[in-house]
Amino acid sequence: ITGVVFADTNGDGIQNNGEVGLANVSVDITDAGGMTTTVTTDANGNWTATLPAGDFTVDVDETTLANGGVDTVLTTTTPDTSDPETVTVVAGMTTPTTDDGYFVNMPELTLEKLSNGVVDANNNGITDAGDTITYDFTVTNTGNVLINGVSIDDTTISMTNIPVSPSTLNPGDVGTASVTYMLTEADITAGSVSNQAIATGTPQDPNGM
Repeated sequence: ITGVVFADTNGDGIQNNGEVGLANVSVDITDAGGMTTTVTTDANGNWTATLPAGDFTVDVDETTLANGGVDTVLTTTTPDTSDPETVTVVAGMTTPTTDDGYFVNMPELTLEKLSNGVVDANNNGITDAGDTITYDFTVTNTGNVLINGVSIDDTTISMTNIPVSPSTLNPGDVGTASVTYMLTEADITAGSVSNQAIATGTPQDPNGM
């Protein structure tokens, strides 16, 4: 019997182009008498076992996935039959099992920040304390799970929990934010303002938990 364990990045239960096999995953194959044979997937996620004729239960050991099974969801187009799966081995024949696709949570946010330059708030023709800089932020969910409560921290200009709209981002969604910073005497003395922002949020488990 043969099988494959793969990363189901779109969660549709089918190994599509670009969805890679998962290596070094253990697959337990148990006969009717309770004897278990364990095989390991190769670099492409494939596994093979040569067994006597009879009925066997094939069960992927999720604890041997790269992340120990944490934040990983089994996907299949035929729910509850892919893993574990009962397979009948016929003498002289190769029997393929149902592919086992696993959706691995990969939350990721990408942040872009744009400075709109100094605004001469007091109209005195020079850059000094009290003038302002407006920063525009664009946050993109470049991961594969929904992320809630997205906000931005820019601590070097003493701004935290900057709200992003919308604050809930599905994969591919974009949120925006904008803040205005007032220059200080220390900024003028330094001759520049250097700051770094970080976007954060809470990923949602595909099981809704």
